[in-house]
Order: sequence, then C-alpha cells, then structure tokens
Amino acid sequence: MIALLLSLALGAEPFAGAAIRPFSRADLVWVQEGRGSGEGVGEFDGVVRPGLQPYVGAWFGPRIGLLGSVGIASLSTSTFVGDNISRRSHSVVRPSIDLRVAVRPQNPRVWTLASFHADIPSAVDRSTVYTEEEQEAADVAVRNTRSRLGGVGGALGAGVDVSLVPALSVGIQYRLELHRGSLRNTTAVTTSTWLASDASLLFTVHWPSAKHDEGPMDEAANP
Repeated sequence: MIALLLSLALGAEPFAGAAIRPFSRADLVWVQEGRGSGEGVGEFDGVVRPGLQPYVGAWFGPRIGLLGSVGIASLSTSTFVGDNISRRSHSVVRPSIDLRVAVRPQNPRVWTLASFHADIPSAVDRSTVYTEEEQEAADVAVRNTRSRLGGVGGALGAGVDVSLVPALSVGIQYRLELHRGSLRNTTAVTTSTWLASDASLLFTVHWPSAKHDEGPMDEAANP
C-alpha cells in the first residue's frame, strides 16, 4: 500500500498483481530425488517462492517499470520439558526486484526484464539442556544451515500483457533464471549454481496516474 501511494505521488502508474507458475514434472522429480533443503524453507522447497507470487510495482513513464515481491517462509519448534526449553527455527526472507523496459508501450505492451533476488536466511538451535560442547556443535550446524539456505540470483527475459479493461491486464512472461548458493566450513567451500527457464502467467490490476486522471478535465476545459 505504501508503494502504491508513493507511486501515485510521483505521478507514476502503480499496479499490483500475481504471477502464476504451474508445477511441472521437474518439480516432482526434484522432490522425489530428495533435492530439497531438508528444512522446508529453502529456495527450491516451494514455499518461499510459491507457485502463486504476488507483486506490486509501477510504470515510471511509458517505457520504464519497476516491481517487487517478497517471499517469507519460517518453521519454528519449541519443546518444554519441566524447566527445560529447547527451540529450533529456520527462516528465509526472499526479496526480489524486477526492472522492465517496454519495447512496445502500446496495448499489447511488450517488455524485456532483468531481475535480482536474494535468500536471506536465519537459523537458531538453542536448548537449556545442552552442555557447552553440545551448544558449540549446534552453533556450527546452524551456521552451515544458514549458509545452505542463503543465496542470490537473477533473471533475464521478456513478457507481454494485454488490457482486458482499463484496470485489468493479462499477460505472460518467460525468463532464464539463475540461482547461486554456497556451503562453507572450516576446510572447504562448496558452491552450487542452478540455471533454468521459467514461464509465468500474469494477472495485473492497474491504477491510473494522477496526470491521466486530470487529462480529460483539461481537455474539457480547453476544447
């Protein structure tokens, strides 16, 4: 909501919508082969980057657009046994920002895009029953978990949308997406890179800019 109000104040054309990425057989194979993070909140676990991803953004002029989205996944477990408390949690926040450049501003609008995303991890493993050595071992495991859950990436692609009515458009986009993560320990650094194509259906609601709202009034006042 703040982004929409700011866009209106700047005279831009704000919009909000959702990208739908249908599941494929590749998703099923990924799960069957046990390639998930093991914590349920990683990049490829299907939660922090869901099949239905909301977004919000604005067109700043006829050719330049920015949009952003945020994915959040968290799993926390607390155990109470008498006066003893144990807590384990794993979380990932995944902000993403896309830059769109329209090569055809008219309807249907055609654009190219470049995007960037980051997986920001958090992990905790604490217990009042741990000895000092056990807590140190748990801290090392937590650092490895954060390293495994974290990562950065980006995408290049193109898209098109068609206005069904002035406030609603439907479109499709196709991207080549890259994600890179790493696992560090005291003796080695292991990196992994994922590169794959990505197609999405887009449903977008548009708000007219203030200058567009004033246009008809100006024309009526000056025939």
